[in-house]
Amino acid sequence: MGKRKKERVSEETFLLESAIGEIYAAGAAFGSVEVAESKLRSVLVLKPTLKERIEALNLLAQVCAQTVRHQEALEHFAAALAVGPGIAVPLTEGLAGMFEKQEEWEKAVEVYTRALACCEDASLHNGLGYCLAQAGRLREAEYHERRATELDPNAAVYVNDLGYVLLGQGEFQQARILFERALGLDPSYELARENLHVCSKRASQSGHSPGKAE
Repeated sequence: MGKRKKERVSEETFLLESAIGEIYAAGAAFGSVEVAESKLRSVLVLKPTLKERIEALNLLAQVCAQTVRHQEALEHFAAALAVGPGIAVPLTEGLAGMFEKQEEWEKAVEVYTRALACCEDASLHNGLGYCLAQAGRLREAEYHERRATELDPNAAVYVNDLGYVLLGQGEFQQARILFERALGLDPSYELARENLHVCSKRASQSGHSPGKAE
């Protein structure tokens, strides 16, 4: 029986995989983000598959964000969304998460907003609500956290996050109800338990009694 011929890898696939390896190596301080970016741009000028084009654009967006070229990052992200609107959620996670780590809340807000224009999803509303809250835009944050709980009412994380936004606005009774509901959905959810404790403490200090949720 003869040997199987090794499948030939396209130049686009080779460059994309090489760029990904370079990005990981750069994270360990022995690779180059600049080299990775050059390879990703080369992928785009060749004839990549749809999947390869989306991945190259998405990775370019993250590379640009990492090197503080925020506007360019947003442009590459928008291009990736235009090509693959059906995968808005996973596309958003990488770039939005990078902006969140940098505490570039308004940039993260823009990423989530663009993604929601393509796909309404509870996790996108929740992410947008979180970033809006961090940017001090609590009323807008409340709307998106409420929408997240409407789309996925059994997600303890979303219920807790809505409670946190209401707590930030001094709405202690409603916040307490939500923290208790989050704990009902997930009794092991320590963050909701901590938030419930903070809510009770702040309510006592302000002279308000949040009462017990029914």
